[in-house]
Amino acid sequence: MLKALAHPVRLAAVRALSSGERCVSELGAELGVRQPLLSQQLTVLRGAHVVTTRRAAKQVFYRLTPGKLDPLRGLFSAIHEGSAPGA
Repeated sequence: MLKALAHPVRLAAVRALSSGERCVSELGAELGVRQPLLSQQLTVLRGAHVVTTRRAAKQVFYRLTPGKLDPLRGLFSAIHEGSAPGA
């Protein structure tokens, strides 16, 4: 899962999706990323089961898979705070 999050666009997409479901065009506008690159990176996140999708007409909506990132929350907090986990 860490490998799936290692790309800056994928990490930014996960961060954006943490506040709720978005379609590709919304994500692209929010992140300033062109649709082909974003779709490619979202495919990697889907393959790692980090995000799930739903289709409404021609739009595909992405959201974080519930509970999937829970094991990494402590690690992300430690990185953000600049300390090692458990230190």
